[in-house]
Amino acid sequence: MPKPVYGQNGSGMHVHQSLFKGKNNAFFDPQDQHHLSSDGKHYIAGILRHAPEIVAITNQWVNSYQRLVPGFEAPTELSWARRNRSCAIRVPMYKPGREQATRIEARFPDPACNFPLAFAAMLAAGLEGIEKEYELPEPAEENIYQMSAEERKKRGILSLPGNLRDATALLEGSELARKVLGGSRSRQFNGESEGRVGRVLPGSPGQGQKASPGHRIRNRKTPSGLIKLTASFFQKN
Repeated sequence: MPKPVYGQNGSGMHVHQSLFKGKNNAFFDPQDQHHLSSDGKHYIAGILRHAPEIVAITNQWVNSYQRLVPGFEAPTELSWARRNRSCAIRVPMYKPGREQATRIEARFPDPACNFPLAFAAMLAAGLEGIEKEYELPEPAEENIYQMSAEERKKRGILSLPGNLRDATALLEGSELARKVLGGSRSRQFNGESEGRVGRVLPGSPGQGQKASPGHRIRNRKTPSGLIKLTASFFQKN
């Protein structure tokens, strides 16, 4: 459960990710100050830009958003850093001789998600960043919660949705989600998310019914869109 105890840190699922070209880590660049290649930077930028659209996949329960609040070591703002563990994405420090370990760590997902769909969504977002060469903002090593809204906007730091209802609305309008999940599966996912919202959030259809936090999509086959996206990336590179 993402937030089993009120007032305590929740249960996150930090997903470490890297891409390889043959036997070489595609995220590593020895000449870069962060030891990140352009592909690695574009990949991070892709996840940061599309996270609001896919967070309903990586964080599927109403309870998931009780974890994503300030003050409990869970990210609410979409930024990246190396040492700042409040960021949505962290890049572990480089160690000489460990080039193959270069990776990113997505810190916003939780273990209540459907793993194949969550991995597919993050990979698709990252590959979209590589394909379209999204620009990565500067890392945010300082305390993001002490920044004003104007400063966060100036630095291009977006926010995650604050609840499943808002996250589902963003997912429903996401072209990336439809590309990854497919049209019918995307509609199925949206329908189930709306059902969970209706069971537990005031003012929603079905209010007062017993919540079923374990109810989620059970089809765990790898989405065909993910296979096509991955194949496309490696054919181009």
